[in-house]
Amino acid sequence: MPQIVAHRGFWWPDQRHQNHPIALDAALDRGWDVEVDVWGAHGEHLRVGHDRPETWWTPPKRTGNSRLFVHFKALDAWQGAIDALLLAGWMGHVSPFVSTDTQQGETFLPEQMAVVTNSDALTEELKQSRRAIWAEQPDGNWVTAEQIRAIQQDYERRIYVVCPELHGRIVDLGWLQEWRAADGVVTDYPNLLARVLTPDDAVVHPVGAWW
Repeated sequence: MPQIVAHRGFWWPDQRHQNHPIALDAALDRGWDVEVDVWGAHGEHLRVGHDRPETWWTPPKRTGNSRLFVHFKALDAWQGAIDALLLAGWMGHVSPFVSTDTQQGETFLPEQMAVVTNSDALTEELKQSRRAIWAEQPDGNWVTAEQIRAIQQDYERRIYVVCPELHGRIVDLGWLQEWRAADGVVTDYPNLLARVLTPDDAVVHPVGAWW
């Protein structure tokens, strides 16, 4: 079964809580992986927020099997954030990527992860030495079960599938069935997808409640 990756934490449906410390901690408490946007660091604390620095988050001591996908929004945040994550025991369980330019978008760091947006990019990235593939395909050509198996077996890579709602598209349960063998699914709706992908571990939460 794939690991749930909570995009900016467990905040749905209140978008104001994206990247909020409580949303990040809530996702980790449920054993999910977390994607978080980082702008800076000071000591044990990370400056987090989506479009701009908004608040401080102190990463909890790592327990269980969760991973962090750290999206660095500022290059000068890199070293300080690494130090903070090292103190909390996260190193070795972090997949970093950076936004070097708002026009160019994200760049996954060498030997860590590669972002792919279509079948041609997927084939090209598999030729490189990478630890994992982040399959983000806004054109709708979502990765198939066959591609997932090939990436894992033939190329020995982890693959994380980006769910359609991150690009404003409807989640198709048929695609979720295709992704059951993926290493993870990145989603804004972690509590909802957990009921489908990992029903034995899913926690049912009241409708309209983000916590």
